[in-house]
Amino acid sequence: MKNIDKQCEPEFVKKFNLDYPYDGHNHRAHWQSFKDQAEYQEQVVNRLLADQGNLCAYCEIDIYRRDGVGGTQDIGVEHFHPKSSYKDSVPWVVCLGGSSISVHDPDERYGAPDLTCDKKKADTILDEVILNPLFLPNLPAFFKASRVSGEISVNLNACNVANLDPELVRNTINELNLNSGRLMKARQTTLSQITDKLLDLVNKEGKSLPEARQIVAKARLLRTDGKYFRFYSACRSYLGKDAEIVLSESI
Repeated sequence: MKNIDKQCEPEFVKKFNLDYPYDGHNHRAHWQSFKDQAEYQEQVVNRLLADQGNLCAYCEIDIYRRDGVGGTQDIGVEHFHPKSSYKDSVPWVVCLGGSSISVHDPDERYGAPDLTCDKKKADTILDEVILNPLFLPNLPAFFKASRVSGEISVNLNACNVANLDPELVRNTINELNLNSGRLMKARQTTLSQITDKLLDLVNKEGKSLPEARQIVAKARLLRTDGKYFRFYSACRSYLGKDAEIVLSESI
């Protein structure tokens, strides 16, 4: 999970609220009115993808948006606090949590019954239990990742520096099942690709290892055409202090 820097309320949401004012009581009907507006729905998803750099808000796998990849889109809209019980629940985009076998690239993206993300969370209210990406500081890195296994864990040193309860990080991993076999395998593949790139930069281009790490960090951790590469936190952890140098310079 990485932090999400939400933009200001878009104009189409302001327009909807003017056209369909909330009565202060029936938020289910207000939400249904919004869902009935296909144009608004499309704009919401596009806006959320832009906010998040096309990453799932929970596991950080990359999300596709009708770009010709085939199969079911691996995308859904999630509310951190269930919208059925709270009008102002903030939405973000997530993957389908391994729930759909018809999704494109099912070998990597399908894992039922070992579900993840909002499919694991369901309607459970975890407001004080797990991290909320809206309030997660960009620095330091609160997750560690194993290049060998693809497993993520708590970065206790970072939690101490930021005065963040490490149980929130641990609970986030457990409650969203972020160490499912499917996600660990996908992370391990991504980190192996980074290893190969680092070796090329050092052995073929004569870069020092810190130089190579910063080159890869700039490519992997900064947006390209508005998008992030998948598994941001795992890549950040693997690239270590050189990734933090790149990120601190980009703020």
